[in-house]
Parts: sequence; structure tokens; C-alpha cells
Amino acid sequence: MKKAWWKESVVYQIYPRSFQDSNGDGMGDLPGILSRLDYLKELGVDVLWISPFYRSPGKDNGYDISDYQDIQPDFGTMEDFERLLAEAHKRGLRVVIDLVVNHTSKEHPWFIESRSSRDNPKRDYYIWRDGKNGGPPNNWGSNFSGSAWTLDETTGQYYLHTFGDFQPDLNWDNPAVRQEVFRMMRWWCDKGVDGFRMDVISMISKTPEMPDGQLKPGSIYGNFGPYVVNGPNVHRYLQQMNREVLSRYNLLTVGECAGLTVDQACLYANEEGTELTFTLRDDVTWNDGEPFTAEDVAFTWQLVLDGKTNTVYPFTAVEATDDTTVRVTYDRPSFTDLIPFNTRRIVPKHIWESEDPAAFTDPEPVGTGPFVLDSFSPQQVALRVRDGYWGGESAGVQTVKLLAMSSDAAWFRPTYGLFL
Repeated sequence: MKKAWWKESVVYQIYPRSFQDSNGDGMGDLPGILSRLDYLKELGVDVLWISPFYRSPGKDNGYDISDYQDIQPDFGTMEDFERLLAEAHKRGLRVVIDLVVNHTSKEHPWFIESRSSRDNPKRDYYIWRDGKNGGPPNNWGSNFSGSAWTLDETTGQYYLHTFGDFQPDLNWDNPAVRQEVFRMMRWWCDKGVDGFRMDVISMISKTPEMPDGQLKPGSIYGNFGPYVVNGPNVHRYLQQMNREVLSRYNLLTVGECAGLTVDQACLYANEEGTELTFTLRDDVTWNDGEPFTAEDVAFTWQLVLDGKTNTVYPFTAVEATDDTTVRVTYDRPSFTDLIPFNTRRIVPKHIWESEDPAAFTDPEPVGTGPFVLDSFSPQQVALRVRDGYWGGESAGVQTVKLLAMSSDAAWFRPTYGLFL
């Protein structure tokens, strides 16, 4: 396994609105995060992932961005962010920020121009179509309910929004859009940020024909997934992003990828590093669309992706049982109050593949460590084995077999992740 700083890091997500209020207005802010840096460092955190703090109307918790290069006043100023970044770096903490470029807010200047007329230079920054048979261009339903299309009365065309009608989708087929995004990313990298968590990045390329989707059970709206998720040019666009931005900096890049299969994961996060660092899958369907258990996820993905890609898959807390082959011990005592895992054991892959029961009797493996904390719920946590050893051989992150899961994990809506 190739070494990289992010493979040996504890990552802590911060939702700024609720994390720490610095001025008594009842809302978290950037100075509040700054005031907690020593606390986060003491916990053993290495990387802060800060959810959106950009200027936004706030209709989707900041994921409707009206200015990518400004700070929402509720959270502070650009000077506050720069101070936070500098002080984090002084403490050896890295900072990863959200990148939301599948869509913008409809209050973004690009969209305001785009909707002003059909011949505006920024018209093709977004996806516009004529209606069909007196209605929307197709039957796609939005992720947030209702149609994925909204009629703009000014120009008489519909714009696509795979989420809220206040979040028009960007047209990544337009080279000018890609250059706008890359320019913005370089601007943040030059400020010193250490990476991006890329929101629904697998949805940026749409099938141009945009046919009707299969109707969802009990719904009048069709499924856009086959024509939007993992679209025809998504890898070409991410490879261009990598060439023009990511490869020029030492970054952690996490792609949130709905509907990801193991084969697709190897494209998004390959060992050659031509696209992203690793992927985060956020849905609960397998290749055939059937539900699966958390054990299926943790073990099956591990086997298929071993040595091929870097992938995070979410799951809820697990419980220890007498016959488990995985035990994690914590080398930082402060973690024991925060992570509701029982002690487990790290077993190298070559040992559990031997199916030798005697191999699982040694009670004292050494050198193991924890992964990540969750800032929302103590029951939704993520675990990563770090530099585990058995008999002098590195256990690494591709050698953990989970046999025991809590009852809550049989069918679940995942939140955070396990490195496989």
C-alpha cells in the first residue's frame, strides 16, 4: 500500500452552524471553530472537514451557494477563515472544505445572468430545455420532491435541478463552466486549504438525450439516475480537474458518489491518482438494487477493492461478540469516551484467509489505532485501522474483516465511513 498523509489521518467533520458560537447569537461560526482548535488537537484529530460556509441563502444548509469566494456573514469574514486556516496549520491540523459544483443557488450571479435571456453569454452555464407536450422536457423527479424541471417565465424554457428548484444544475459540458470551477478551486488551494470533499460529484455529467426515466413506485416522476449518476463524461471531467488543479497541490479529495459499484470506485479513486484520492458512497443499494447488510459492505468491498482503490463506505456502530475476528484497541485514551466501540482485534488478511482457528487466539496485537469522530451523533461513528501489526507484518487498512455488526446495521441510512 502506498503511503500518503491522508491515509494516516483522523478526520473530524464540522458543521459550522452548530459547532461553536463565538459571539452569543446562538449560531456557530468560524471564530468558534478557531477557539476549539486546541481541543480538537488534544482529541487526536489531524484533519478538519468543514461543511459549507460560503455565502448562501441557506435553503439547503449551505449547499446552495451564491458565491464560492465569499463567506456567509453568519459565519464570519474571509479574514476569519484565513486566521482559522493559519492557526490550524500552526497546530499541524489540515483543513478540507466542501466543494459543491453540481449546482449553485439560483441567486448565484451566473444563474441570474443565465436566466435573463436566451442569448446571454452565460445561458449555457446551466441546463435549459424546451418543454414537451405542455409540460417539462421529461418526467424526471427531483431528489427533493416534485419535478426536476422548473419553468422560467422570462425565457419560456425549463432549467434542470436534480435537487431543490433553488439549486439549478451547472452544465459541465460547457468548457467555460469547467474553467470557472477550476479557477475557483485554485484560488482556495492558493489560500492553503488541504483538500475538498466533493458533493455529489458523480452527478456532474448528464446524458445529453435526457430520456424519460423509469417511474418510481407510486410516483408520477421518473428516475433520472441512469442518465445523471456516473454520466458519460464524468471521468473525463475529473481527469481534467486533476490535471489542471488537483495534481498541482498536495490534497485530500473525497468524492461523494451515489450509486457507486466496485468497478466504478476503481475509476474514481485509482492507484495512479488520475482522478480523486478516494470515494464516499452515500446510498444503500448493491449492484442488483437489493438491500445488503453492513457486513456485506465492509467485507465484500474490502475483498474486491484490495490494492486497487481508496474507498470509504459508511456504516453505523458495531458490537463485539465472542467470535469476532476484529478487535480495535485505542492508543489515545481520550477516544474511549467518544467512540462507542468495544475493543476488537486486528487480524492480517493472510491469517484469516488461512481459516486456521488457532490463528485467532493471540490476545495482544500491538500498534493499532482509531479513525474518525462524528460531530452529529455519538452513535454514528467511523473507524479506521491505522498501522496495525501482527508478528511484524503491517496490517494496514485493507486487512480488516468485520464479522459482527449491531442490529441497527442490518438496514441503514449510512453517514460516515470505513476505509477499505
